[in-house]
Amino acid sequence: MLRLFVASDLHFECRSAGFLPSLPDTTDFDVLVLAGDIGELPDAIAGIDRLITALPATPMVYVAGNHEFYRGHYQRTISALREAYRGHGQVNFLEMDTLELRGYTFLGCTLWSGLDGLGAKVEAELLERGNALIADFSMIGYEDRDAPSGVRPFRPRDMQALHRRSVRWLEGQLEMSNAEKTIVVTHFPPAMAARHEGIPVDTPSAYFQADCESLVRRHQPALWLYGHNHYSREDHYGKTRLVSNQSGYPEEGVAFSKEKIILLP
Repeated sequence: MLRLFVASDLHFECRSAGFLPSLPDTTDFDVLVLAGDIGELPDAIAGIDRLITALPATPMVYVAGNHEFYRGHYQRTISALREAYRGHGQVNFLEMDTLELRGYTFLGCTLWSGLDGLGAKVEAELLERGNALIADFSMIGYEDRDAPSGVRPFRPRDMQALHRRSVRWLEGQLEMSNAEKTIVVTHFPPAMAARHEGIPVDTPSAYFQADCESLVRRHQPALWLYGHNHYSREDHYGKTRLVSNQSGYPEEGVAFSKEKIILLP
C-alpha cells in the first residue's frame, strides 16, 4: 500500500519565518506531494528546506505552480528548480517528467490553463484582455529573442502554448502507462468542474482550470492531484480520483487538512 499526503498553495512568500503547515505524523504517510504554489522563489526553496528538516526520510514529489514564476522569468525559474533538485535524492521536481517511486509512476507538470474551458467567446476575451484580468501576465517574464532585453511579459498565447505542450506530453505518457499504477500531479485542476464552488463563474473562471476532463476520462489514471484554485475537494471521474488539499493565503481559511492521507493499493 502507498500512503500519500498532498499539499499545495502553501504560499511561503506570505508566511512568517519558520512557518510549516500542519503535517501528519511521519509514520502515517510514505510520500509528500507538493502540487505547486509552494511559494515564489526563493521562498519556495527555503520552505521546502524546512519541510526536508521536518521530514528527513520522506520522498517528495514537486511541481511548480504559477506563483513560483512571479517576479521572475519562466525559463530561468524552470532551470533554477531543476538545478536545485537535480540528483537531490529526496525532492523530485517534475516538469513534463516521470518518476518511478514505490511501485507507481508519477507524471508531473504545471499544466497551465488553455483558457478555453468556457467556450470561444470567453477565450477570445481572455486573449484580448487577459493582461488586465490575470496577474500572471504582469508578474511573470518570458524569454523572447525579439524583445529588446530578451525578456518580455508572459502572454495569454504563451500560456496556451505551454498548455498544449503539456497535454501532448501527458497524452503520450498516459498511453504508455499502466493506469492502475499511475499518479498525475499538476498545479492547475484538470477539469472545469473541479472549480471553487464559492466563486461565481465569470470570464477569469476559464483561467483557473485546465479543460482536460476528456483526457482524464479516456486514460483513467488511478489518481490526479492538483492545486491552484484555493479550494480543497475530491471528485471521481470513472476510476480516477481527483484530489486537492490546498492551504491558500493565511487569511483565507481554506479547508486544508493534515488528515488528507490518500491510500493506494
